[in-house]
Amino acid sequence: MKKRGIHGAFIQEICDILLGCGPKKCRKVLQNRYAEVPKLSALLPGPGQLKNHKSHLKSALAGGWEIKNIAKLLEWAFPRLCSSRAEFFLGGDTHIDCWDFDAAQDAGVFYTVPSHFRNELMVLECFEHDVQVEGGKKATCFRLVITSRQIFRNVLYAHNGQKDDGVIGVTDGTYRIHFGVWTLVDFGT
Repeated sequence: MKKRGIHGAFIQEICDILLGCGPKKCRKVLQNRYAEVPKLSALLPGPGQLKNHKSHLKSALAGGWEIKNIAKLLEWAFPRLCSSRAEFFLGGDTHIDCWDFDAAQDAGVFYTVPSHFRNELMVLECFEHDVQVEGGKKATCFRLVITSRQIFRNVLYAHNGQKDDGVIGVTDGTYRIHFGVWTLVDFGT
């Protein structure tokens, strides 16, 4: 029997990933995410399927998508909102024994917890502000501050490793100029 199309268990996740990166990166993310689950790993789509699905998404979203009010943004962000230290360090799980950050303990414990816990997308803040666009018109912009536990630790470890250099963080050169002329820096990869 020949496999046809992307398996339904992955479709939403793949759509979300493909909106932010290309097919090769998407495949790598999925392979890392499901490396410990051979049955699901065997169902992952091939590079050609991901490339075709990326093209499909681009044509389906040709006009782009817009969030026109803060309520819609908050509706999306609320399930991912992280508003306390305990939630950040423990999440909804209880597999970590501390309620606070301990750098000495973290190094030994953090990488033993599941990958989905380390890489879970967390929204730290949502806000809106007005900007002036071409022609002097005002437009409302929405901003998010997002991270993952892994990215937070990468920044911390980069800072700790470079205390004497005066450098706060280093990336691997992965960045994009956003259409709003913001530089998006990825500390995580």
